[in-house]
Amino acid sequence: MTKTISAVAMVLAICLLASATPKANFGGAWVMDRGQVSGIPRDLEATMTVAQAGRSDRELRTKLIQTGSERTVKDTFILDGKEREFNPPAPLNAPANAPPPKGETNSCLASGWQKEFC
Repeated sequence: MTKTISAVAMVLAICLLASATPKANFGGAWVMDRGQVSGIPRDLEATMTVAQAGRSDRELRTKLIQTGSERTVKDTFILDGKEREFNPPAPLNAPANAPPPKGETNSCLASGWQKEFC
């Protein structure tokens, strides 16, 4: 009987410890390691900054630097499991009167699955 009570108390203690651990925070800055990347222009440098706002919001800012140009791309990810409309940015060389690009609304695509598997 005491073994059973001890086992139950141990399981409860483990559950309490597991629930008390803080959630992962991915906020920070990363710099591309040129030695680990292939197939990109030699003069390209990239940095990524992640800001974590709340439990499910992530803001990603990617700065791409090449000789003579610098571009910052801002993205926001809401990781709450709900489908959302995706509106990709217009290409840099798009004409001023071009209609805005349309994105997929399928959450399966956002999770990395190819379209034929969704």
